[in-house]
Amino acid sequence: MFTQQDKTAINELRCLCADVVQTPKSGHPGAPIGMSPMAYVLFTKFMRFSSKNPEWMARDRFVLSSGHASALLYSMLHLCGYDYSIEDLKKFRTLHSKTPGHPERVEYSNGHKNPGIEVTTGPLGQGLANAVGMAIAMDAMKPYDSENMVVDKEARVYAICGDGCLQEGVASEACSLAGTKKLKNLIVLYDDNSITIDGRTSLSFAESVKGRFEAYGWNVLEVKDGNNDIQAIYDAINAAKQSDKPTLIKVTTIIGYGAEKQDSHSVHGSPLGPEGCQYLKKAYGLPENESFRISQETRNIFKQVIEKNEQSYQVWQQKFEQCAYKQEILDRFSFIQNMSVKSLIEKITPAVQKFNEENKGKATRQSSQAAIQLLHDTVLAKYMIIGSADLAPSCLTTIKNLNPAQYIYFGVREMGMCAISNGISAYGGFVPFDATFLVFFNYCMGAIRVGAISKLQTIHVFTHDSIFLGEDGGTHQPIETLAQIRAMIGVYDWRPCDCQETLGAYIGAAGRKSQHVMALTRQNVNLLNSNLEKTAEHGAYVIYENEAAKFTLLSSGSEVETCINVAKKLNLRVVSMPSFKLFSEQSKTYKQEVLKFNRENIIAVEPYVSFGLERFAEHVISIETYGASANAKDLAKFYGMDQEGIEKSVKAIMQ
Repeated sequence: MFTQQDKTAINELRCLCADVVQTPKSGHPGAPIGMSPMAYVLFTKFMRFSSKNPEWMARDRFVLSSGHASALLYSMLHLCGYDYSIEDLKKFRTLHSKTPGHPERVEYSNGHKNPGIEVTTGPLGQGLANAVGMAIAMDAMKPYDSENMVVDKEARVYAICGDGCLQEGVASEACSLAGTKKLKNLIVLYDDNSITIDGRTSLSFAESVKGRFEAYGWNVLEVKDGNNDIQAIYDAINAAKQSDKPTLIKVTTIIGYGAEKQDSHSVHGSPLGPEGCQYLKKAYGLPENESFRISQETRNIFKQVIEKNEQSYQVWQQKFEQCAYKQEILDRFSFIQNMSVKSLIEKITPAVQKFNEENKGKATRQSSQAAIQLLHDTVLAKYMIIGSADLAPSCLTTIKNLNPAQYIYFGVREMGMCAISNGISAYGGFVPFDATFLVFFNYCMGAIRVGAISKLQTIHVFTHDSIFLGEDGGTHQPIETLAQIRAMIGVYDWRPCDCQETLGAYIGAAGRKSQHVMALTRQNVNLLNSNLEKTAEHGAYVIYENEAAKFTLLSSGSEVETCINVAKKLNLRVVSMPSFKLFSEQSKTYKQEVLKFNRENIIAVEPYVSFGLERFAEHVISIETYGASANAKDLAKFYGMDQEGIEKSVKAIMQ
């Protein structure tokens, strides 16, 4: 099946990767050189794509989890006809280029993203978890695809990972779940080169990867010579496609194969240098003094690959035109992109009064469940994938009439859960909701950060939002967490004060293509004079006005009602701020209108550290220590977060 020209093409690909890294004198040449044979076989023989229509909904997905090997991905995309020119490759790792140091899913204002880049990868292991999410989404699509237009028997999610990915806990979490779910549509090629930055992997990584993945429930195949035996790579991928389980293909390679410093950590993260590039090309029998050289023979191979895939796309397109549910599929992939806060408000407003009647006086984690149910019943039934990290009875994520394929039992795997959710979002056609306690945000933060960089829409449902979860103690009381969330770019915090704000928060989250964190109470809260529209559209508003007031109390969540009670006694006004981030984005005029006074006359009240609130308030009534184990009433009194304590603190400030 493979000829000498295929081997020459692989060697030219290796040298192209080395040149890409050498140009900015920055990057990682070793892994791209070592991975070139497997990438070549995958893209030329198996991957289904259309470089002219890169968002083709029926395409296979590919994730380079070893994101530092980005020179390989950009080079492959260039050769496969995607919109990456040689000039783009020469701008590798330079400002505003399409070829940054690690692959980035850059979304533009027109909704398009960098072609061929499914997810942002860089922090190792997360790309592998994203691939698991894509495979889950691919399976969840099947009930809506009776004619197999989007997901046929050949559809796959492919990933390439390395030793670093497999050492990260997030990959372990995700791969364990993938085995449990028997995701046979997932094929991972593992670049087993025995090198990390510190040296040989044996320094820190002595386990049997094969045994570990077999224990997860994966099919494991091995390629002994990943440097030269391209037929073995082909046979392994072909065998993987016949498996009824996810497959890991363990491909043994030499990092930087052919380079002067091959098989050493020296070739991992430093360019080869001009002489090193010449040495590599000489080893492959290629012209030593030519950079970015791809022969016409190699381009002809890729031309045939491009034409074959374009023919497949055209055949699919003709079939799609006759599909009975064509419009439904088109709507699925455009609906999420076009969903807006205003359109959601219009759809849900008729149900708000009944919703409030049924949920007033409940904890916001309970009204959260009702809000998700309402979103499902009115808008998102076909588009929602939801699950929790073994906390469904506490986070209340189970809803009625949900397609079973759209619920995920994540198990106790918080970071894996969030990275998987990002993969679901990246696949398209679904909005993922996941859930755990707010204090476990610290496990999730790395995945949420990468999701924010990717501009992926994921709604993270975090309950038990403060010291008032009570007896579990300081280990479970997220004193500093909201400040961390608010500091993150592209992440919206939502801490609603009652059921109506909770519904508004979900509308605000469902209508924005970003990462969202819900902070929800365990304890009951009463229905206040809250405003759904202003919650969703502005993030803060005046919930209790007093024209005679000289101070504004600024608060969120369960403390808003207490602040209103204090304001009535002390002649103050109250602003509810369910989303610090969204309110911060509002116009200066709107913020001044809501806050009314300068910072000196604004008092913020939250059961968290004060960090960040100084943006709006000179004075903050807060908790500056980790929590304690006691019932909620005793904790409120001890920390001065009951009505008596807040009133006392406010009086002292006003004096």
